[in-house]
Amino acid sequence: LANTQAEISRLFSLDQSGQRDRARTEATRLSRIHPEDPMPLNILGALLTDSGKYEEAVDCYHRALAIEPDYPDVINNLGAALNKLRRHDEAIDCYRRLVEQEPDEPDTHFNLGNALAQAGRLEEAIESYARSAELRPLYANAHLQLGRALKDTGEYAEALTALQNVLKLEPGRSEAYEHIADVYQDTARYDLALAWYRDAVKHGPHRAMAHYKLGSILIRRGQLEEAGHALRKALELNPANEEARHFLNVLERRAVSVAPQGYISSMFDSYAARFDNHLVDRLGYRGPEKLRQLVASSGLVTQPVAAAADLGCGTGLCGVAFRDLAQHITGIDLSSNMIERARSRDVYDQLEQGDLVTTLNNLGQRFDLFICADTFVYIGDIGPLLHSVSSHARPGALFAFTTESSAGDDVELRATGRYAHSRAYVEKLAGQEGLTLVDYAEQPLRKEQQEWLMGGY
Repeated sequence: LANTQAEISRLFSLDQSGQRDRARTEATRLSRIHPEDPMPLNILGALLTDSGKYEEAVDCYHRALAIEPDYPDVINNLGAALNKLRRHDEAIDCYRRLVEQEPDEPDTHFNLGNALAQAGRLEEAIESYARSAELRPLYANAHLQLGRALKDTGEYAEALTALQNVLKLEPGRSEAYEHIADVYQDTARYDLALAWYRDAVKHGPHRAMAHYKLGSILIRRGQLEEAGHALRKALELNPANEEARHFLNVLERRAVSVAPQGYISSMFDSYAARFDNHLVDRLGYRGPEKLRQLVASSGLVTQPVAAAADLGCGTGLCGVAFRDLAQHITGIDLSSNMIERARSRDVYDQLEQGDLVTTLNNLGQRFDLFICADTFVYIGDIGPLLHSVSSHARPGALFAFTTESSAGDDVELRATGRYAHSRAYVEKLAGQEGLTLVDYAEQPLRKEQQEWLMGGY
C-alpha cells in the first residue's frame, strides 16, 4: 500500500508539471499491476478527460466501478465525462446515485443541476441548484446557475432574487450583471437592460458575450457608433463569435444571404428550454396554428399526405399542429437542443439535425407537404431553400411558410438580426423555381417590443 501511495503521488507530480503523456503511461501501468485498486483507473480516467478523450475515460471509470461500485469520486468523474459526451441522462443517473449516498453534499446537487440543465430539464435543475445554495449559502455559483435556470423558464422575479444574491457575495461578478440584463431585455425593460449590460462590460471587460449583448441592444436603440465599438470588441476578444459578426453585418448594412449557422445554433441551443414559454406565451406567437388553418381552408390538402417535412422544426410546435395531416413527418433543425425538445413531444417520425438545404438534399426523399414557420427570418436569400424544396416535392406538393413582412420590394436585414421579405420578393424567387403562390395574407406574427409585428402567411 505504501508503494502504491508513493506511485500515485508521482502520478500527480507528473500531471502537475505538465507531463500529461508520461502521467497517462504511468497510470496505465499502475492499473495493470494493481488490478484490485480502482484509484489508478480513476486517475487515468481524469487524465483522459482532461485530454478530451471522453469515451476512453468512461471506459476507465466503468472498470474502476467494477472493482468498487460505490466509489464516490469515480461516480462523480464518470458523470462529468458523460456530460461532455452529451449523454446527459446517464450523467444524471450518476449524480442521483451520489445524492443517495450523501444527500447533504452541495457540490453533488450543483453538478446534478448542471446535468439536468444541459438535458433541458430546467425545472428539475432549479430544484438541484436551490438545494445546493441552501446547503452552501455562500456559494455564488449555485445562486448564479439558479438565476440562469429561473430566467430561462421565465420565472423572472425569482431569477432576479437569485442573481442579486450573487452580487451580494461577489459584487463584481460580470455574469450576474449580464443575466440580470437578460431578464430586463426579455421583459421589455430596455433602459434597465442597457444599464446592466454596461455594468456587465465594466466588470467583465474580457468577456466577449457581454460586449456582444451590449452591442446588439445598442443597435436596436439607434446608438450605432457605440454599438460598433462593442461588437468589434467582442470580435477582438473572440474572433469566432458569430453572434457579434452577424450584428456587425446588421450595423454595417452588409448584404449577407443568410445568418451564420453558429449564430443560429448557439442562440437556439440556449433558447430551447424557454422557447415555447417566451415565444408563445409572452410574444403571442401562433404561426403553426395559423398555417394549419390556412392549409385546411385552401382545400389543397383534403386528407393526410404521405410525407411532410417541417423545415426549422424548433421544439415541435408545427409537428403538433400538422400531425393529423401527414402519415409521416420529418423535422429538421440546426439546433441540437431544439431537436431534443422536439423529440420529447413524440410527434415526429424522423428528426434530423443540420442545415435545411444540405439535410434535404442528403435525405433524398420527396414530400407532399413542406412547413416552414418562423424560419425564413434567419434566411435572407431564400432561393437555395426554394430550389431544394422544388427538387424534393412530389407533384402537387404544398409549401406553407411564414415571413416577417417587408414594406419594400426585396429582403431586408433588420436591427433585430432577422430578415424580412416582401411578397414581391417571395413571388419572384418562387416563380424562378416553378412554384406558384396560391395564397398570401398579412397577419400579426408575434409581438416585438410590445407591438404586433406583421408577418406574411
